[in-house]
Amino acid sequence: MRKTTRDRVIKITIIFVVICFLATLLPIMFM
Repeated sequence: MRKTTRDRVIKITIIFVVICFLATLLPIMFM
């Protein structure tokens, strides 16, 4: 159970980082 919870947290963290990265990268590309 701990392994699946940890993997889920890691997946959510990766998705959050990717969204933040795109959010900062897109305005720079448009500028």
